[in-house]
Amino acid sequence: MQDLIRMFPQDIKVLKIQNFTDRRGSLSIIFESDEPQVIALKKSQSKKYVFRGMHFQRDPFPQKKVIQVLSGTIIDIVINMDINSVDYGRVFERIIKAEDDELFYIPGYYAHGFLALTDVEFQYITLGKYSYESELSISLPSNYFESKGLSSTEFILSDKDAAAISYENYFSKV
Repeated sequence: MQDLIRMFPQDIKVLKIQNFTDRRGSLSIIFESDEPQVIALKKSQSKKYVFRGMHFQRDPFPQKKVIQVLSGTIIDIVINMDINSVDYGRVFERIIKAEDDELFYIPGYYAHGFLALTDVEFQYITLGKYSYESELSISLPSNYFESKGLSSTEFILSDKDAAAISYENYFSKV
């Protein structure tokens, strides 16, 4: 058996999955390249009423995403952050169910987030390097969820999302 292990080429890397867990659920970084065009495959599990987002990376580190709901149902939300777009600042949403078996490509000029309507398993690929310095967290417009019959007081947020710049403050400055 040892001879088989030694025969594996040196340029093939064994990668460890990085797992992070908190009160909202978990995140697994399954793969992240260190090539010039960084590609990462991630999977998260979120409890019902976890809100993740709205996250955006400013130039020069925008991140494109391909997302898929593996189990459960979410409200997926994006905000157009392209200052040259007629839809700049506009919020878009869609209910995504795992059984629909769909993937969604999100260009790098959108802030992205989701609300778990059930316990959810979520998978996504990011294209572009993660940059803490470039990342921005924005809240949704005031009473956004309440206008849809949901009470945001029940939501579970990270400290980063709870401290996000308000939608109204961000878009009033531009």
